[in-house]
Amino acid sequence: MSALTSPAKRRGWYWLLDQVVSSLSNGLILFAVAVVSTAEDFGLIPLLLMLLTAGVGCMRGALGTPLLLKAADGIDHIRRGGSYAATAALAVSPLLVGGMWLLLKGRELGTPTILIAIATPLVMVQDVLRYVVISEGRPHVAAIWDGFWFLGSVGLLVSTWAGTRFVDANVLIAGWTVLAAAALLGLAINLHLLPGFAASSDGWPRAGSTDFVTASMPGWSRAGSSSPWHLLRSLSVHWPLPHSEVPWRSWHLWRS
Repeated sequence: MSALTSPAKRRGWYWLLDQVVSSLSNGLILFAVAVVSTAEDFGLIPLLLMLLTAGVGCMRGALGTPLLLKAADGIDHIRRGGSYAATAALAVSPLLVGGMWLLLKGRELGTPTILIAIATPLVMVQDVLRYVVISEGRPHVAAIWDGFWFLGSVGLLVSTWAGTRFVDANVLIAGWTVLAAAALLGLAINLHLLPGFAASSDGWPRAGSTDFVTASMPGWSRAGSSSPWHLLRSLSVHWPLPHSEVPWRSWHLWRS
């Protein structure tokens, strides 16, 4: 029995490790920026990163959890869903950047702001691909690349403590963005996956009476669903309650 459960235990430990290092990477960059920034700049950068983190959290509920629910459907189904989920993350990223612009309205757009805007789609898609490899039963792959991102963030923080002259907020955010791009590229190459509009014919998993925040994408099974606007229209978010679902009806109006 122990031999049978050992691989599952290892996957569980890798999943836990991945969750920890993924969260710490975002926190470390804030500490690093705090060391080298003025009070005004430090107040602005965490605000933008907090908005980015909130966007990632929402997409985890809308895309990541349904990907985990597809774990029993086979690799091909998971990757088709992951490809479409990556497209959804790319489609939502400009909206998130627009929210950042609204927060900054009336302020000068500095280099850190532009770098965070560039990092937004990279971070969003990388987080989706994490869930693809975890759903495939390979959390160690996600842990490797998130660990790389984490170690790079540690290096950025240490460089601020060492008093390196050329390290400022611009260098830190640029380095963090490069780390995000490297983690994204590593996962994409490992998965041989690119964003796309093809989805499995059985559609997106729907929640029953579970405790998860899930999303359904019924539009995936439609022929000709090749427009980003159709993608946004077909996104409907559900908050499952015991023995019921309370949908956000306004999203369904887009599908009429």
